[in-house]
Amino acid sequence: VDAHTHTWGNALNEALNFGVTTELDMFTMPSFFQPQQKLRDELTNTNQADLYSATILATAPKGHGTEYGFDIPVLENVEQVSEFVEQRINDGADYIKAVYSSEKSKRKHFPSISLEILKALSIESLKHNKILVVHVDDLVSAKESISAGAKGLVHSFMDKEVDDELIKLMKDNKAFIVPTLQVEASISGL
Repeated sequence: VDAHTHTWGNALNEALNFGVTTELDMFTMPSFFQPQQKLRDELTNTNQADLYSATILATAPKGHGTEYGFDIPVLENVEQVSEFVEQRINDGADYIKAVYSSEKSKRKHFPSISLEILKALSIESLKHNKILVVHVDDLVSAKESISAGAKGLVHSFMDKEVDDELIKLMKDNKAFIVPTLQVEASISGL
C-alpha cells in the first residue's frame, strides 16, 4: 500500500509494476477517480493498483493545492464546510483531506483554512462516517489538527522533534501519521 499519492495518468499501472496494489490518494480530480473507484471490487482488475481517494482537498483561497492550475473549491468560512464535504461524498471520497497551518506557526508557505474550519470539517466528516486527514508542516499544526478531531496526519514535519504531548494526543484520539519521509528528505537535501 502506498499511503500518500497524487494519482493521474498511468500511475496506477506503474504502481502495480513495482508491487504496489493499493494507493491512497490525497488529491486528485473526481473525473479521474470515479472510473478507478469502480474497479476496486472487480476481481478481473489485474492491470493496475486499486485507488482510494479524498478527491479534492480542503484548502484556503490561494492555499496549498491551488497552485497546480486546477479550478478547485476553496473554504473561506465555516458555513461552506457542510456543502464542501457533501460534494466530496458525492464525488465518492473515501475520506476528507484538509491542508492546515496554525496561526501560531512560524513557517507559512501558503494561506490556510482557520482552526474553526478544520474543526467543522472533522465534525462534518464524521457525520458522513468519513475520517479527516490533514496535511501539516509543523508540530503546532499537527497538535491542533489532532485536537480538532483529525484521525490522521498525512505528512510529518521538520520544525521540531515529536514530543510527548503529540504522542499522547495521537494515542488518546487513536490517530495515525503517514510521515512521507522521502518528501522531507528531498526538501532538506538529504
